[in-house]
Amino acid sequence: MAITIAIPSKENTKLSTLHILENIADIEIFIFVEPQEAKKYKQIYKKIIVLKKNNMGLAYSRNQILDYFRNKNKKYLFMIDDDIEGFIKKTEKKSIEITNNKSELLLMFRELIFLLNFYYYIGLLYGKEFFNHEQKIIKEKHWIWCFAGYNLEKLGNIKYDENLKIQEDMDFLAQIIKYKIPTAVFTKYAFITKINRGIISTWRNQKNYFETYKYLAKKWGMQNVYCIKKENLYEPRIRWRNL
Repeated sequence: MAITIAIPSKENTKLSTLHILENIADIEIFIFVEPQEAKKYKQIYKKIIVLKKNNMGLAYSRNQILDYFRNKNKKYLFMIDDDIEGFIKKTEKKSIEITNNKSELLLMFRELIFLLNFYYYIGLLYGKEFFNHEQKIIKEKHWIWCFAGYNLEKLGNIKYDENLKIQEDMDFLAQIIKYKIPTAVFTKYAFITKINRGIISTWRNQKNYFETYKYLAKKWGMQNVYCIKKENLYEPRIRWRNL
């Protein structure tokens, strides 16, 4: 069974994620791009899927990807950001080592597919504060979330909120927790990304964070939304345990 990976991309033809994962046996990768950029991306990679519209935001792109593979009756899907530079493997000695070994990465995806039979949405992250499958908080040094696995048969028709320009992944997880869909975080591997690179970084400003905070507070309740200070910006967060 081929392992399906979808990479939404905008204004980043370097595609570092693609170069790490391509040419691994049993892995098929699809790059999803806007119509206005299709020509230049097709010069780099063959499996380009063109979205229906331009400039609709990342939540729109993610929903288009989910619908595309639902319509093809795919059971498992991984959606990964386009700027991953390397993977980190946590060893038994609790140290970490960088690995882009193709056989190890294939094993990682196979492990994740096995888990997707029990937890219908899985995040691969190395974060400051997040849930494990028992809904207990785990604390780490950094918050990075740009890799998710989906069991499309079990997940139902949950969608990303296209009213959100940023923090759409946080809102998606809130929906999953609200509807008590089994979810897990896979922490054996983490990843290194190009932080603040690409179009999304231009959206991360205080004005957009404030508008996002107001929208999330209206949607989830003021008591369930708060802000943290990060790099001189106040970013909205959702209180998972209150949902």
